[in-house]
Amino acid sequence: LRLVFFNELIQNASKDKTHYELSRVNSEYHYKFQQGCFQIIAIKPDIGYKSNFDNRGKFLNEKIKQIVENSFSSVCHDLQLFSNEKEVYCLFNFQPENKDILRKLYRGLIGEILLNSSMFEHLEITVGLGELVDCLEAVPQSYESAVAAIKQRIVDGTGRVIEKPCHTGKINISSLINPECTKRLGTLVELLDRDAVNDFIRKLKTD
Repeated sequence: LRLVFFNELIQNASKDKTHYELSRVNSEYHYKFQQGCFQIIAIKPDIGYKSNFDNRGKFLNEKIKQIVENSFSSVCHDLQLFSNEKEVYCLFNFQPENKDILRKLYRGLIGEILLNSSMFEHLEITVGLGELVDCLEAVPQSYESAVAAIKQRIVDGTGRVIEKPCHTGKINISSLINPECTKRLGTLVELLDRDAVNDFIRKLKTD
């Protein structure tokens, strides 16, 4: 039931502001949200572009969710975790005074995941930070910026914490994508074949 609401939330499915009233959400979906900060982060495991993200990837995502829940539960009012076949998304609700604590946890998250995932060779973990917002109805904005931050790993590199991409200096990978090349670049991004990605970007810049 909680995941139903989470999916509706990140897809911005409802335009009715009353749909996001904390008392209603807590009552109907069994959350414990409180006034304060909301933030989505995305955790992207890359297991080497020559490896298949198959059942091992699903197992890894479950392990990541367990690590996140153990690390963040004590400093959040509530949290929600969701994974698809490619990454894990985390929604955190916390007091503003805990922002610095969470930032420290974000920085340590990559090392903790790697330490507990030694069975995976060539594993790299990237954490994309979504925008910090102050109400549930703004969470889709946080989600979109977390997704953009994960895409930015192709430019900035994997194995780091990336905040939402800025538009000064570095290339924002999303800005290079048009409908005709989305499928090709998307495949390269997911495979993390860096040479192919770099060649593709160079061609885009010269076209």
